[in-house]
Amino acid sequence: MSFEHIVLSLHLHHCQITILLEEKPMRNQIPIFLFLILISSVLLTACGSGVERAAEAVVVETAATSTPDPKLDLDVFMNALTESLATHNYEKLEALIGTPFSLASIGAGSSSLPATEVVNRLEKNLLPESSTPVFLPDADLSPILGEHVPTSLGPGLNVVAILFSEGWGEAGAGEAILYVSELPDMTYAWYGMVYAREGFDVLIESEMPEEKMDRSDVDSFKTGLILALSDGQRSEKTLLPLMSDSFIWADWRSEGIELEPEVAITNLGNIIPAPNSISHNAYPTFTELLDGQDAQDLFPTAVDFIHMTSWGSDGEGEAILVIDQNADGLYAWAGVLNALEGFK
Repeated sequence: MSFEHIVLSLHLHHCQITILLEEKPMRNQIPIFLFLILISSVLLTACGSGVERAAEAVVVETAATSTPDPKLDLDVFMNALTESLATHNYEKLEALIGTPFSLASIGAGSSSLPATEVVNRLEKNLLPESSTPVFLPDADLSPILGEHVPTSLGPGLNVVAILFSEGWGEAGAGEAILYVSELPDMTYAWYGMVYAREGFDVLIESEMPEEKMDRSDVDSFKTGLILALSDGQRSEKTLLPLMSDSFIWADWRSEGIELEPEVAITNLGNIIPAPNSISHNAYPTFTELLDGQDAQDLFPTAVDFIHMTSWGSDGEGEAILVIDQNADGLYAWAGVLNALEGFK
């Protein structure tokens, strides 16, 4: 009888065992195969343990190199925010934006926007692809902000970082001040900015051009009223001409009273936020805001309303400004519904 070689090859995951044996007569093969089975079991067990240890090593390595959540670490958040803006990565940026977002544009008033609308305005006007923003964390902002440095952008939105940036707009002449807030759950979000299309130096060195208000157009009047409240030179003399002869003063869930404009403006002086903190919601749903009530039912003669956010001396409240139309067809600020702890 001739003799040949038998090659027994076993595979398990990434481990291969090859055993070479010489063929023997049938009576000798049984113990040989029993021996092979025993040896193979030992080797396969050892091989399997190695694979498990390799898997454990991969898990440990992956955990060690994982990226921290930017919303949980302020430094990581600031890096993610500036990188997203610089690279125009709006998909990543949207996740870092808080809602409602306070956007103040010099010469155009301020508004509260959802994150999607903020991204839309950045893409189209504020930060188009042609712009290259530069961030200057050590910039001196005192010539711009003076003593009016906001500490809050609304209830539970404490400002923890203020960042100056230049290179905004289509021509790159714009500048912006970004505000990052810490939320009650100890996470971070980009909640506001002030934008100057021609840069803040222009505003510091020269007076802002006077905005013309068309009081026969309700939208023009509303914009003009917001600008008047946001004006750094705001005073009773600048606001009184915009008020109606009889002013309605009401607190949320309380009866309203009629006041002379001179009395109302004195009361308002104690609760209207600082000019650079004026903010309003451009997309209010008044029935949700007023617990199912219609604002028109509360103020039957009103023709329009403005929802103010960051209201009150501490910025923790909200308000609704009532717009009415006088007998001469001109629009006027006819009242205010104050909710100094928010509409709850």
